[in-house]
Amino acid sequence: MSCLSQVRTYINSRMAVLEPDSKEWTDAFNIENIPRTLLDNTYHILLGDTTSSSQNDLHIEDSMEVNITIFQRAYNSPVESRDTVLDRAQCIKMDLLNPRNVEAFNMDIDAIEAVSVITEEIDLTNDNIVKATITITARLFYGTIS
Repeated sequence: MSCLSQVRTYINSRMAVLEPDSKEWTDAFNIENIPRTLLDNTYHILLGDTTSSSQNDLHIEDSMEVNITIFQRAYNSPVESRDTVLDRAQCIKMDLLNPRNVEAFNMDIDAIEAVSVITEEIDLTNDNIVKATITITARLFYGTIS
């Protein structure tokens, strides 16, 4: 397993604890094609580009921006659903940031840092579906020689 894919593994491991009924929507890029029947129990992880920030002898520190999108059907109350998805996103963000969780994962992830949580409608023609995108930065620290 590459160091970079460990970030997806870490997120999936934490989601299994936080929202055990949820499943990852594994389309590489397109989240607009997710079936409406799966919206309440689905999330999407988009691993972004990496940037090397420092090198110390044979060790490199990389940063990678990651977007995690969670979905919520609004049913009869779009405002309540927006608040619910925002609360869920905040709980997920705080759990991913927890240094104890990162340390317990025991891989090359050095830290998770939060960037933002944004809520929006998934489809501008239908306000009955909302999503929240959690943007985090994963700091990875690993050796150049295995």
